Amino acid sequence: MIPSTFSSSNTAKTSCCRPRNLASVQYTQKHEFTFRIISKNRLSFSFDVRRKYGNGVTSATKGFGAPPKTLKVFEPENPCPCGSGQTYKGCCNQYHSGATPSTPELLLRSRYSAYFIKNAEYIADTTHPESEEFTGSRASYISAVKATQRRMDLRSLEVKKIEEGRAPQEAFIDFKMTFMDRGSKNPSLITRNERSRFLCVGGKWMFIDSDFEQT
Repeated sequence: MIPSTFSSSNTAKTSCCRPRNLASVQYTQKHEFTFRIISKNRLSFSFDVRRKYGNGVTSATKGFGAPPKTLKVFEPENPCPCGSGQTYKGCCNQYHSGATPSTPELLLRSRYSAYFIKNAEYIADTTHPESEEFTGSRASYISAVKATQRRMDLRSLEVKKIEEGRAPQEAFIDFKMTFMDRGSKNPSLITRNERSRFLCVGGKWMFIDSDFEQT
């Protein structure tokens, strides 16, 4: 959220004068705003400012400073990260807000989007408690997921094949994803082909394990 007022510590400074007050502040839904600085010499300056950060994630700013790392939200009207072609509001956001995915593919897509927007709690909520990945306490698992989310800069998801398992409550999905590993010394685009297994427990699909190879 962009602050409605600015203190002297975070206002812009010019080489010819210091601002005395701010007026005519205008905001739009895209976090664009215009304001005029009236100097003590009655000279006026106009600035048009827009702050937008990669992958459709916008962040509030204070004055002209760097964006706070903890105030990031994914715009509801942006294309959903899962690649469905729908908006985030009309797609994975409903599952991140409490709805239950009715198919394993919807679960897969919503988990991918959760990694994209750094929602570690959703990953924990949709991982089967008997999964080998779910080690230790819930808090320690969420911490591990957050570490992975910080490293992975997700780029694309392609669902290739969906198969039923040995029972109606089991399913397998083959998919391809691309991402950059921020933790690498020489980051490059990585392609991962993965086969994930899902189980339906009490009417709720959950991820349990997967195999993958990447190049």
